[in-house]
Amino acid sequence: MSEQNKPTEEFAIKLRIFDFDNTITKETQPNFNNHVYKKIHKTILAKKKISVSLDDVTSIGLQSYRDYGHSAIGLAAHFGLAIDELYDGYHFRKNPGINQCDRAHTNNLKSFCAHALATGEQVRNCILTHSTMNWVTRSLKFLRKEKGVKKLRKVFNEKADNIFTAEQYRLRDRLGNITQFFKASSYIPFWLTCAKMDVDPRECSMVEDSLKNLEIAKKLGMQTIYIDHGNALETLPDYVDYQISSLAEIENIPNKHEVKDTLEFNQFIDVEFAKAKAAFCNDNVPPALSRGYFAEPKAA
Repeated sequence: MSEQNKPTEEFAIKLRIFDFDNTITKETQPNFNNHVYKKIHKTILAKKKISVSLDDVTSIGLQSYRDYGHSAIGLAAHFGLAIDELYDGYHFRKNPGINQCDRAHTNNLKSFCAHALATGEQVRNCILTHSTMNWVTRSLKFLRKEKGVKKLRKVFNEKADNIFTAEQYRLRDRLGNITQFFKASSYIPFWLTCAKMDVDPRECSMVEDSLKNLEIAKKLGMQTIYIDHGNALETLPDYVDYQISSLAEIENIPNKHEVKDTLEFNQFIDVEFAKAKAAFCNDNVPPALSRGYFAEPKAA
């Protein structure tokens, strides 16, 4: 059966899930990457007491991003670091000021905040990021200094439990070893977010600058939105529903979408969502999960 002829069901969007770096923030390449790799370099030198050049660290990190969707995976493996050590170290060293907020981005954030607060009862918002809570809260504080963007506090707030960071999907396996999970290679961050927000993934919209992460989101039945910050793709992958140049354009995206409607896929979502709530919504029992805890969705 062709994709056009497969049965679908309409779902209303109840939750928008936003990436943070280069989605809520707007990074200027290559300045941002240069800044990040300098901080990673300093962290490696401090923790390993070895001689390694910034160029080598950058090269390994960029290759890791191409291979795994994140620079820290390959760097931690190459230098024999626990990934949480590397992660926490360089996020602590990063300077929120690198997220310069130009006039255009300030205006886009103002428009986004107004729309998010106006529709907040129908569609909630949250952040799902590879970054640490320390980095996100410092960066949000920096962004809120811009005139008109103070309402960002009402949209995303640690106290509102709508910011999900690396620490929350850094889990111990059944042998007690810490495993850092990533959006580009694991369903766990997505299931954790859906479980904590108590929203079926088919009722979620994912806003990202990473195609790898959007591909995972689409496999769970989410609406997918690629933010290009003015560098539009001529051809979108079939797992991307919409392309926007700024957060201000969110208000133009329909708060509903069609999801494949097959018995197999519906059962997959129901079973895995129940497993997610069992794993992440019992605060008295820290989850011990392997990468195979959640099943892979099968093609309809």
